Amino acid sequence: MAKMLPAQFDVSTASAAERKLFDLLKSDPGTKDWIVLHSLGLSRRGLKPYGEIDFVVLIPAEGIFCLEVKGGRIACRNGEWETTNRFGQTGKLNRSPFLQAREGMFALRDAVLKRAPKGFPTGLVFGYAVATLDVSFPAQSPEWESWQVIDRDVLKKPISDALRHLAHEQRKLHSNAPATEPKAATLRILQQLLRPDFEVVVTRGTQIEETELQLLHLTEEQFVTLDTLADNERCLVEGAAGTGKTMLALEYARRSATAGRRTLLICFNRLLGD
Repeated sequence: MAKMLPAQFDVSTASAAERKLFDLLKSDPGTKDWIVLHSLGLSRRGLKPYGEIDFVVLIPAEGIFCLEVKGGRIACRNGEWETTNRFGQTGKLNRSPFLQAREGMFALRDAVLKRAPKGFPTGLVFGYAVATLDVSFPAQSPEWESWQVIDRDVLKKPISDALRHLAHEQRKLHSNAPATEPKAATLRILQQLLRPDFEVVVTRGTQIEETELQLLHLTEEQFVTLDTLADNERCLVEGAAGTGKTMLALEYARRSATAGRRTLLICFNRLLGD
């Protein structure tokens, strides 16, 4: 079974087709040692400021494959693509899903090669396909190859078979591709390039800075409270432990005594009073 990143399907994703494909990839024994990234965001996709690839599948000794998933019915009329979901709602696509997948593949390849470390293998195979899980897709066009379609009929066999066939056909177009790549080590590098593990910690300096800001804010509140005490005969000051109530009382008593007034400071806590 594949290593899924993230390990669980994001319930906020509305696409039932993506959930179905996620489960197929996760549960297929033939995807052992594969790494699958779901909903991979791209900070740049061609001339667009950002983009997203539904699935990126990293297959050992085969390559990197981008999948564009379309659920429900799909059609192209007068050169315009549209999909109809399970609720009968039809929406138009800005461009061909094959073009979407192709653009995502090239954007991904550029991102990998730009950030790859020294010694990273060259000639890795990148490919793409469109998955129409709910319908058969017999349509043919110069825009795509038949093996770039993963439809309902193809998925009568395991998803791993469909993707290995995609990889086999794609590798025919890359005669100089290294036969054993990507190896396990290369897959780990690719994973870190595309969806790295990291943890951002709060530095000691930041903690000190935040504490100083908090103390500054507290001091400003104390000054306001002291002014309030000076303007009123009686005041009740409430606050949790450590918020500076005693310090306020001491400062107000000092000011009162310095001004020549008879001053008595009473403290409930005997140790604190001493």
